[in-house]
Amino acid sequence: MTNLKAELGAELVPGSARQHAEQRALLAGALGFLLTSVHHVYGAVHYRTPWRYHAVAFGAAALLVMGGALLLSRLRSTTHLGRIAWWTFWTTEVLVFVLALGVFEGAYNHVLKLALYFAHLSPARFQQLFPAPTYERPEDAFFELSGAAQVLPAVVAARQLLMLALAQFRSRARPLHRRPRVGSVFPPRTLVTLHGESVSVPDARNRIHLQLRRFAGCPICDMHLHAFARRHAELESLGVREVVVFHSTAQELRKYDAELPFPVVPDPHKRLYWELGVEAAPRALLDPRAWSTIARAVWRSMGRVASGRGALPRLLPDGGRWGLPVDLLIDCDGRVLATHYGEHAADHWSVDEVLGLVRSAEVAAPE
Repeated sequence: MTNLKAELGAELVPGSARQHAEQRALLAGALGFLLTSVHHVYGAVHYRTPWRYHAVAFGAAALLVMGGALLLSRLRSTTHLGRIAWWTFWTTEVLVFVLALGVFEGAYNHVLKLALYFAHLSPARFQQLFPAPTYERPEDAFFELSGAAQVLPAVVAARQLLMLALAQFRSRARPLHRRPRVGSVFPPRTLVTLHGESVSVPDARNRIHLQLRRFAGCPICDMHLHAFARRHAELESLGVREVVVFHSTAQELRKYDAELPFPVVPDPHKRLYWELGVEAAPRALLDPRAWSTIARAVWRSMGRVASGRGALPRLLPDGGRWGLPVDLLIDCDGRVLATHYGEHAADHWSVDEVLGLVRSAEVAAPE
């Protein structure tokens, strides 16, 4: 949690993580150019196809444009010209080194071709997908492997470029309302659960761990909350009461709350989300740090649905799919002990982190 800002480049200043990500993206482009040059020059000589030299010139021009645009964006970082130059750098690398050389040339022209060839695809179908003389049959190991290797720098570049784009959009985002600060007093309120029961926040007898989740049936939320359900007794023993809010209707939430031993509150109009400055943004799902959790959560959800223990979420859930999670730890007297505003859909406190915050005499407050 401590390096979230650095990872996304929240502070766009010289020497920041953003510049390091830009350098890594540029180096990945340079490596892609080196690989494609070796690959195409070898192919031009070996197969006597001089038209392949054009790829070298094309890659060199793109690399020069990227380098020049990046330099100009740093020299004129606060101007409209600087912003145009930065997006020129970003777009050029996406189009040339990620899509053209990585996806089309590396993945399609070589990785897929090799896979289908060794899968014994019919000669007629193979010829249809990879017609001669544009494509060569995979009979030269160096040519094929050097072509397939172009995927690797493209993957590195794609990750850096995605993080940079998310940082750009994040830098322009504004919270919907003032977020509660550590040490401030949480405004007392009564929340109504999906079963019509009242929950007071703050609670005079328990610390409240208030979770603002995404939509009903969200696989990440479901997996996360079941981890809390399994250790519910441990949380209760330390005087922690879980209260979970979703931006879904009570009707939708009833399909999923049967196994949860703590209050679940519907907020389909996102009133509490607005009051607490909870954001929604595409980075919720596009941030690469969320992908492994998303994959595990979806796999788990599919298993539960297949076994009849779960239900599929709505295709268009209430409040959308871009919600970001929020955790608040509120003391019995209403003081906010800790806050965490997630940067992506899987960025939330674990059970151990909540227990650690409760046990700690000095509570940290990640932002």
